[in-house]
Amino acid sequence: MRAQRLWTGEAHTIALISSMPFEIAGGASRLGFLMEVAAVAALTRGLALVLVPPVMAGRLPLEQLDIDGAIVIEPTADDANVAHIQERGLPVVCLGRQLGNDAALFVDIHSSATIGVVAEPFA
Repeated sequence: MRAQRLWTGEAHTIALISSMPFEIAGGASRLGFLMEVAAVAALTRGLALVLVPPVMAGRLPLEQLDIDGAIVIEPTADDANVAHIQERGLPVVCLGRQLGNDAALFVDIHSSATIGVVAEPFA
């Protein structure tokens, strides 16, 4: 992959990163659904999709990957992954708005509103 990047300047790979704690992201959560959506988007464009583990011990696993961009799920306000991707000059799309970062493209998933709609019949 690194040799391909040296030759073409592209890795043909995008990263899927979750800012959710491993206990949530690694379990039966909506991450599975979002992975499926991201996989379809990547595969239909001839790109590989890499699932990146959460930040652990202050080290970004993302630093070791050759990627062309990333999708970040529910970034935190100070999300180190988003900052790292932007510093590298790569495109990033956040699923959920990153507070305080107007430069990051995002798709608002309206988590609070969704919870309200789902919980309303039980109130």
